[in-house]
Amino acid sequence: MSMWVDNSEDGICTMRGEDRGEFTVVLEGTRSMIKEINNQSFSLRFNTCPCAFVWKNRPIPGPINTIAASRIDVTPASLPSVPFRKVRIMLKHGFSPLPDIKTTCRTWGLPPAASASGSVFLPPMIEFEANNEAEQKITLNELTRGSMRNDRRQGVIIIIKQIDE
Repeated sequence: MSMWVDNSEDGICTMRGEDRGEFTVVLEGTRSMIKEINNQSFSLRFNTCPCAFVWKNRPIPGPINTIAASRIDVTPASLPSVPFRKVRIMLKHGFSPLPDIKTTCRTWGLPPAASASGSVFLPPMIEFEANNEAEQKITLNELTRGSMRNDRRQGVIIIIKQIDE
C-alpha cells in the first residue's frame, strides 16, 4: 500500500507527505492470516520557504500503520458464476500522530504546509478476487466507489501480488 498528500504546486512553504506499508495474506483452505507486516515511517518533503521548517517528532508512523487484521472473510468460488475466491480483509490500523512541525518565522499558528492535512484516508477494508493474475491494483477511485481519484495532490495505491510457495 502507498499513499500521498501533496500541496507542493501551491507555491513556497508547501510539502509532500508519503507513506508505504506491506503485508502478506496467507490463504490456505479455510485458514487465512496476515503476516510479515512492514510499515515504513511517514516522510515529508518541504518546498523552499523563507523560513525553515523543523519537524520535531520524526520519525513517526504514517497513516499506513497496519497492526493486524480484525477479520478475514474468504468466500469460496462457485462455478460457473463465481470462478474465484473473494477475499475481504478488515484491517486494524495503529495510532499515527500528526507531524509536529514548527517554523522559524513568527506566525500565529501552524505553518501553511502543516495545516494542509490531506483528505486521503486508508480503508478499514480491502476486497479483491483471488484470481490467477500475477498482480492487481486498487486505487482511490475503487476504494471510494468513484467519488475520489488519484491525482498529483492525493492518492492511494494498493498492489496485490500473487505469491505461490
